[in-house]
Amino acid sequence: MQPDPPFKWEHGDEEDEDEAFVPGVDGFRYRSYLSRGSELVVVQEIDGFAREHAILVVTATRVGVDPAGGAQEEYLCESATGDQRWIAPDQIDDWLVSNGKMRDLR
Repeated sequence: MQPDPPFKWEHGDEEDEDEAFVPGVDGFRYRSYLSRGSELVVVQEIDGFAREHAILVVTATRVGVDPAGGAQEEYLCESATGDQRWIAPDQIDDWLVSNGKMRDLR
C-alpha cells in the first residue's frame, strides 16, 4: 500500500475567499470561520489590551506552515481604542468567543 502523497501548500496572493473558508482537514482551527471583520467577545480580560466583555474585530489574518509542516495561524484583533494585537488559536480558546457578527471594514 502506497502512503498518501504529502499535502501541497499553495501560496497564492489572490486566494478565492469562498475557497479560503471551506472547512477541511488542513490543520487550521479558526480559518474556516474567522475572517477580516469578524467580531470576537473577550471572555477573560487580556491584560493591557482588552477588558472582559469588550468587542474585538479581526482586521487581518496570517496563515502559514512551520518547519515541521504544521499549520500556523494568527488573527490581528483591534480593540475599540484602536490597539491591535496578533492572537493565536490557543489564546482565542482562552480569551475570546465569536458572537457571529461581521463588520464591514472597507
